[in-house]
Amino acid sequence: LPKGMCYLTALELLHIGDCEGLESLSNEGEREGEGEENDGLPWRCLGHNLRELSFSKLPQLVNLPKGMCYLTALELLHIGDCEGLESLSNEGEREGEGEENDGLPWRCLRHNLRRLSVRDLPKLVNLPKGLRYLSALQYLDISSCRALESLPESMRELTSLKELSISSCSDSLKERCREDTGEDWPNIQHIPKKRIR
Repeated sequence: LPKGMCYLTALELLHIGDCEGLESLSNEGEREGEGEENDGLPWRCLGHNLRELSFSKLPQLVNLPKGMCYLTALELLHIGDCEGLESLSNEGEREGEGEENDGLPWRCLRHNLRRLSVRDLPKLVNLPKGLRYLSALQYLDISSCRALESLPESMRELTSLKELSISSCSDSLKERCREDTGEDWPNIQHIPKKRIR
């Protein structure tokens, strides 16, 4: 992806999709641990105005860019049809080093992110614990994530969440979200509108 996108400082909507060979949204420097200032996409420059961001049909994508922490104005995030994406957290969290290392920097997105859509991620096993920081989140859509079998307790802290939609996921997840009797019901019972099918 062109580094020259850093000049698009007024950009409000960005969709990246249908790129079968795209393996990373960061440049070689970040992959080697040289810092977010070297992101292939200049997230730092887009942070003040970007409101909507969508990733879809990127089958080779393995990680989401850490540089997204700069997108503090982001209101809508859609991640879909990324067959290789196993986690919404970076290696650090998967190794138990804490939520401050989330591949998606949930702490930084907490003030404005209102809509989050996660669709067609067949390898996604867990939602990140860092979701608890999304205090402004109002709508969460999870669809066709068949490896996802439970919802984290951190969802109880999403006090602004008005609507939860779960569809075409595992039977285990549906059972755990069953009203009153499901194991995960206490994690979502506070949400006014729930659609689980």
